[in-house]
Formats: sequence, C-alpha cells, structure tokens
Amino acid sequence: MAKKRVFISFDCDHDSEARDLLVGQAKSPDSPFDIADASVKEAPAGDWRETVRRRMDRVDAVIVLCGEYTDKAEGVAAELRIAQEEGKEYFLLGAYPDKHCTRPTTAKEEDKIYKWGWGNVKMLMAGWGGKGATRLINHAQETYGGSFHADLLAQYIHYVESAEMVSERRVVANNYMLAANSSLVTLYGILAATRFGTVWLALLPFAGFFVALTWHKVIRFYRNLNKAKFEVIHELEVMTPAAPYRYEWEKAGGSKSKGYRLLSCSGDWIPLVFMLLYLVLFAVGVIPVILRYAT
Repeated sequence: MAKKRVFISFDCDHDSEARDLLVGQAKSPDSPFDIADASVKEAPAGDWRETVRRRMDRVDAVIVLCGEYTDKAEGVAAELRIAQEEGKEYFLLGAYPDKHCTRPTTAKEEDKIYKWGWGNVKMLMAGWGGKGATRLINHAQETYGGSFHADLLAQYIHYVESAEMVSERRVVANNYMLAANSSLVTLYGILAATRFGTVWLALLPFAGFFVALTWHKVIRFYRNLNKAKFEVIHELEVMTPAAPYRYEWEKAGGSKSKGYRLLSCSGDWIPLVFMLLYLVLFAVGVIPVILRYAT
C-alpha cells in the first residue's frame, strides 16, 4: 500500500520543533504517510502563493500544526486557504498538549483541533482515500467514545468476512462459466459430428463468444472488487495491534510476485482463449456455407 504524501503547514517562527517531531514520527516503519513538503520561513521569490499551490499539487493531504500563535500566522492561513481551494484533505493537529492551541483564521467553523498522539495521527491519515475521496474513518477516538476500538475491531472482522465471501463468489462464478463454455464446445462437437444443422454450427459459436466475453468481465469485476477490499483491510490494519494481511502480502512479494502475476493473468486468459476458439469455430461453420452458395 503506497504511503500518502503530506504537506505540513506550520508557524515557522514558533512551531519548528513540533514540525521536526512530526517529521521524525513519519519515518517510523508503521507510518502511513511521508512528509513530501512543508512551510518555509522565507517566502519564495515571485508569486509565493502560486509556488505553494504548485507544491501542494504534488501531495495527497495537508496537516496543519496548530500552536499558540497560529491564529496570527498569515502564512499558515494562506496555505490552508490554498489547500481548501485545491480540494486537498486536511486536518488540524494540536502541536502541544499543555498549551492553548489556536486555529488558522481561514479554518472552517467545523474544523476542530485534534490531540497529537501517534495512534491518533495514524488513524486520521488512514481515513483518507485521496483528493475528493470519502473518509474511511469518520470519527477519531476522542470524538467517538470509549467503544471506539471494540467497534472498530467488530467492523474489521465483518469486513474481512465480506472479502472472503467475494473470493468464494468469484470461484463459484468462474466454475459456472467454465462449465457453461465447456458444454457449448461439447455440443458444437456433437452437432459437427452428426452434421446436424449448419445454422446451429454458426449460432453456437456466436452465442458462446458473448458468454465468454461475459465471463471475462465477471472475472475482472470480482478481481477489482477483491483488490479494493484488501486495500481497505490494509488501511484498517494501520489501527490494529497486528497487521497479518498486510504482512503476509509483503512477505509474499505483493503485486511484484511472479506467482501473483501468473495466477492473476491466467484468470483473464482462459475466457480469451474460449473467445478465440469460438471465432475459429464460427469461421469453420460459416465459411463452407458461404462457399457453397457462391458456387
């Protein structure tokens, strides 16, 4: 799972040490994000707002560090406004647990300052799916209540079960389509051997082609759905004590594994082979009829 790229907006005159602490935490092996860019004390030459806008184009989200004087930091206010205009996901993070942290003047009324804790930061980051995407996590622990972890675990278990059900349905659909196509090919062979109805020798491959095409689309649908489900599972595991699915995926080599690519591609190729076979059978059944009428 690719880490999210983050821009840190902060008051350079007062909160540089908090910035350094967040940068250090982002280097942790279990961090779901990387620091891609941050505020700078000296304004870039030229139109600095356009420079910041271009730098934000390269990130997925913005973390706004809020300190005692953030409400007076014009640069932070401008950066947050740019993030809002660009549709970037962002959240406000209290830089100090023992001080009164203030919001930028451009913060929306509903923007709250979250307490800084590594678990809380990971949880908030895991709720992001990218620009304009729906959040995976709707509430932080501090706003949800004491049953947060228990409810999260229950949802995680239910979601894993739903992913396994999708895999099972994919196998059932694959077996059904394989049986249907095998039956059509067998029926074609029987009709060809008995020389019964040249019309059927043309219609069966024609119908079989679209059956195989549907098979191909069904396989791709279930594969994409399963891939999306396991990406969500990997994001949920950022907030669980153990991450067995993500760990297993990395140990197996991920999408770069030769076995994964072989099995994934073979599922696509089987329907395509049947489609090619149907085209050949259609030609074999129709061409003699055309030649007969032509002579």
